[in-house]
Amino acid sequence: MKKISILILITFALITSCSQKSNSSESNAKDSEKATAQVAKEDTTQVAKISQEEARKKYEMEIKRAMDEEFKNPKQPVLKDSYNYKGAKDAPVTIVTYSDFQCSFCSRGHLVVQDLLKKYSGKVRFTFKNLPLESMHPYAMISAKYYEAIILQNKELAWKFHDTVFENQQYLYETGESYLKSVAKNIGVDLTKLEKDIKSDAVGNKIKEDMKEAEKMGFRGTPAFLVNGVSVVGAQPIDVFSQVIDRHLQKNK
Repeated sequence: MKKISILILITFALITSCSQKSNSSESNAKDSEKATAQVAKEDTTQVAKISQEEARKKYEMEIKRAMDEEFKNPKQPVLKDSYNYKGAKDAPVTIVTYSDFQCSFCSRGHLVVQDLLKKYSGKVRFTFKNLPLESMHPYAMISAKYYEAIILQNKELAWKFHDTVFENQQYLYETGESYLKSVAKNIGVDLTKLEKDIKSDAVGNKIKEDMKEAEKMGFRGTPAFLVNGVSVVGAQPIDVFSQVIDRHLQKNK
C-alpha cells in the first residue's frame, strides 16, 4: 500500500505540475505524461517483484514447516524384504521413489538418485515404486510391467532394465514396447518367462499397490520421493536431497 500511495502522490504531483505548465507549452505536457507513465510502470514492476519475493518466502516457510512435521511424524511406506533395493541393506536412510518410466522429469530424478548413492555409499539405499501416468504416457504402464516381471527373474537384471530405459528414454518415446523388448533381450532376460509374467497377477497387483500407496501419500505427479518418510516432490537438485539426508544422519548419531 505504501508503494501505491507513493505512486498516487507522484502521479498527482506530475499531473498538477503538468497542468500548471499546460499554458506555456504542449511539449511540457507530453513530457509530464511520459514521466507519469514511466513512474507507474517502474512502480508496478517493483510491487510485482516484492509480491513475488514475499510469495517465494511464504512458500519456502510452508515447505519447511511441512518438512519439520514429517521429520516428527514421517510417512510410512511399505518396505518388504522382497522388494528390489540398491545400496547397502542396512543403510540408515531409505529413499523411495514413485516414478514413471516415460516421464522426462523422472529421468532427471533417476540421475540424481544415482549421484546420491555414490555420495552416500553405505548410508543410503533406494527402491523404486510405480506411478505410471497413463493419461499422459502411453508406454508407462507396460514399462512398469516389464520392470516388475523382470524382478521375478533377477533383481540385478531389473536394475539394468530400469537404468537403461531411463537413460535412453527417447527410444521408448519413438518405438514403444519394441524398445522394452530389445532392452530385455540385450541384458539377458528370459523372454518366454517375461511374456508370461507380464500378464501375471503378481505383477499387476504390485503396480496397483504402488499406485494406491502413492495416492495415500498425497502424490499425484512424478517423480515423488520419500527420504526416510520425508517428502521431496519433483526432480529436485541433489542439494535438496542432501539436506534431508544429512538431517536424518545427524539425527541418528
